[in-house]
Amino acid sequence: MKKIYLLIIILFASSYSFGQSLQIIAGDTVLSCTNGSECDATCSVKNISGSSKNYMCYRTIIHLDSGDMNWICWGISCYPPAKDTSGNPVTIASEDTNSSFHGWLLNAGGSADDTVEYCFYDVNNPTDMTCFIAIYHFRPAGIVSIINKGFFNANIFPNPAAGNLKLVYSQLPSLDYEFIIKDITGRIVYNHPLNNAQEVLPIDVSNLNNGIYFWVIQSKNDILETGKIAIIK
Repeated sequence: MKKIYLLIIILFASSYSFGQSLQIIAGDTVLSCTNGSECDATCSVKNISGSSKNYMCYRTIIHLDSGDMNWICWGISCYPPAKDTSGNPVTIASEDTNSSFHGWLLNAGGSADDTVEYCFYDVNNPTDMTCFIAIYHFRPAGIVSIINKGFFNANIFPNPAAGNLKLVYSQLPSLDYEFIIKDITGRIVYNHPLNNAQEVLPIDVSNLNNGIYFWVIQSKNDILETGKIAIIK
């Protein structure tokens, strides 16, 4: 099945989308989850074409830790972990939005960064497709938390980037944080320790291929901030 990707502005919102008749207008791309629990990635999609269409959903496992299980719900049906594609299409009228999708992931108990791509396509035109990637960060209960953003702020620019970008961040709560960039498989492609004396970090991404990358500011105990970067050369 051939995918035709069209980069659109929503890439830098809470989810990103590539597609033609269907647009992702809201979704979970980075989730903070507790070890041994179920974590749910939700998504709302809108038919932006001029006619009603029937859409299927399928998933691609990019990385799943041993023992972890992922299953999808689309429309009124949920499908077992062994099934990658929904069995029944969902009809979405022109300009209507559907929020029935759920990407559930059950963690076996260990820390993990499970990564799954979810796609929606027109059953009568499989190349008419839109996708998003969800990263499930599983960490022990009471150890990893997302700190209240009222105490911290971080921005990356330019985004999209070609060769160089800058991370500008406010006062860190401690000195054991680092900045990490991961590709869509969860592989670390860049990391650098952070300190309160600098608060501006120049980053050379000229060696990275075009695509979507995820960044995180974290310590051993906390995830302070997360986001996405697009590399376009």
